[in-house]
Amino acid sequence: TKYQVTFKVHNSENVDGLILISFDEIPLGGFGGPNAWIVMKGSSMKEDRYVTLKGNQTKEIGIICEDRPIAIKLNTLISRNLPATFIRLFQKPEFNEKADVFEGERILESFPNQNEPGVIIVDNEDQGFQILTQPPESFLMKLLNKSPKDNEYIVNVMFPPNRWSNAVQSEFYGIFKHTAHYIKAGAGKQKVQWNAAIPEKGKYDIYYHTPNTGEVVLRFAGSDDVERIKNVDDLNFIIYHDDGIDEITLEETAKGWSYLGTYPLSQGISKIELTDKSKGKIVYAETA
Repeated sequence: TKYQVTFKVHNSENVDGLILISFDEIPLGGFGGPNAWIVMKGSSMKEDRYVTLKGNQTKEIGIICEDRPIAIKLNTLISRNLPATFIRLFQKPEFNEKADVFEGERILESFPNQNEPGVIIVDNEDQGFQILTQPPESFLMKLLNKSPKDNEYIVNVMFPPNRWSNAVQSEFYGIFKHTAHYIKAGAGKQKVQWNAAIPEKGKYDIYYHTPNTGEVVLRFAGSDDVERIKNVDDLNFIIYHDDGIDEITLEETAKGWSYLGTYPLSQGISKIELTDKSKGKIVYAETA
């Protein structure tokens, strides 16, 4: 049995770019702590390869593996991306006898447009996002955080912060900066808010983007045993709309866009809040 890995890459800049593709040891970083790694079967995995991209060019990459790959690592090297390295964990592979199998690169005419008509997205990096409440910082913490830029975007899932803090992971939503805010789960007193500019009155479907950070899956070379570490559970939202205020609990935090409901909204600014209340260990505030 052989395994096919395919994906698309796009260079949105006018200058040429370069990416490094690897299947070897994959560091988990903030997902599992600084010492957590996914260890691959190195004997027959593909060698590292470089892919060049001209300015505004899109390519489809095909890679055939003899062993089942666990994850792929894409390093964008010198770029505007944050983080510069993107890691994708693979789920159970799909069996397809009619698959268009190829090894190499294909130049595509265009890249799928991420901005669909009528879709309003507010990221935690946008001006429409704000932190509403933060617990007071103790004198000791102020001493420890004298140089906050040194710790900016470092994720600590073992000891999450009691204040909304920056986080960066390749699983987060973003164009160049894949970031979120995160906090230790609490009683619901600490809140963040997304403010979306609604162009016209009507009914709108509201979604929340859930990153794939709720569970860390570890599988090691020479063993089929899997260890699962769960950090994220339910999320609690407050949605303001024309008919009032609704409190919504998102029980299933599956990766991707999760549907929160359909609500009547007037033209102007519409608000969605997320609290730190959760049965899990961590609450992530990302994109709505």
